[in-house]
Amino acid sequence: MLALLLVQFLLGIDVNLYVKIPQSLPGGLDGAVNWAIQNGPAPLPVHVILGFSLVWGALGVVGLAIAARARGWLIASGAALVGILFAAFSGVNFVSTGDDAYSFRMAIGFVIALASYGSGLIFVGSVAPTR
Repeated sequence: MLALLLVQFLLGIDVNLYVKIPQSLPGGLDGAVNWAIQNGPAPLPVHVILGFSLVWGALGVVGLAIAARARGWLIASGAALVGILFAAFSGVNFVSTGDDAYSFRMAIGFVIALASYGSGLIFVGSVAPTR
C-alpha cells in the first residue's frame, strides 16, 4: 500500500502541475468523476482509477486486520482508510469545483494514510493474532 500511495502522490503532483481541469463540470460530483476518467488527459484517469484501487485496498487491509485479530493493525489500517477516503472525497471535490484547497486536502489525506501505515510497520510489525 505504501508504494501505491507514493505513486498516487506523484501522479497527483503531475496532474496538479500539468493538467488543465475545467473550472466547472456539469453533473456535480458524478459528472466530475466521469469526466476525469473518460475525458481527462492521461495522468488524470490513472490517478482517479488508482485512487479507487487504494480505497478498495485499504478496505482489504482493514478486513485482514479484523480477521487476524490484530488490534494494532486495525487501528493503523483504519486510520489509513480514513486518510485515503478524505483524500478521495477531496479529489472529487477538487475536480468538481477547481478549488485549490481541495488539492491541499488530498495531500493531507495522503500524509495521514502514509503515517498510519508507516506507524503500523514501525510500532506493530508483523500481524500476529492477539488473545
